[in-house]
Amino acid sequence: MVVPRLDWKNQPGYKFNLTAIVVAVVLFAVYFYLWWTEGGGNYLVLWIVFVMWLIAFFTHYWQPILYLVFAPLVAILTLFSLLIGDWGQPIDQTASLLTLVFLVLLVNLFFHEEGTQ
Repeated sequence: MVVPRLDWKNQPGYKFNLTAIVVAVVLFAVYFYLWWTEGGGNYLVLWIVFVMWLIAFFTHYWQPILYLVFAPLVAILTLFSLLIGDWGQPIDQTASLLTLVFLVLLVNLFFHEEGTQ
C-alpha cells in the first residue's frame, strides 16, 4: 500500500503561515478554557470557528478567499462577545488582543497569497 505524500499547503510557504497557526491554536485553547470555566455560548461559538479554521487550513480545499470569510466572522463574533461578555479579566483581554492579531494575520496572508499567484 502506497501512502500519498502529505502536501498540506496549496500555497507557497510564508513566514506568517506558522504564526497564524500558532495564534489560532492558542485562541482555540483560550476560548475552550473560557467556555469550560465561564460557560458562555459566545466562547463556544468562537471556539468552533477556530476549530473550523484549523481544519480548513490543513485540507486541500483551502483557498485564499477563505481568509476573507473567516476574518469578518471572527471580527463579528468577537465584537458580539465584547458587547455581551465581561471582558475585565486578564485572560479575556488577552483573548481579545490575540484575536486582533489573528485578524491582522488573516488579512496579511490573503494579500500575500493573492499577490503571489
